[in-house]
Amino acid sequence: DDAEIVDAWRELATLVGVFCEPSSAAGLAAVKKLGFEPGSVVVCVLTGHGLKDADAVGLLTKSPVEVDANLESILAEVA
Repeated sequence: DDAEIVDAWRELATLVGVFCEPSSAAGLAAVKKLGFEPGSVVVCVLTGHGLKDADAVGLLTKSPVEVDANLESILAEVA
């Protein structure tokens, strides 16, 4: 379902470092649901880069924060 696809999409982005469009993570969601034996070799094809669906980026990221253009303000925000 959609929630499983979004979970797989987030997992690809956060654990593997692969930024694909959400629908491209459907294969991984299906593989996880099918429950293959540990050690099985499975190939999932990701066909779309994450920026192909720019609106979905907001689901993975926090909203931008505005700070004053000085080092102290920047450091205060990231600390």
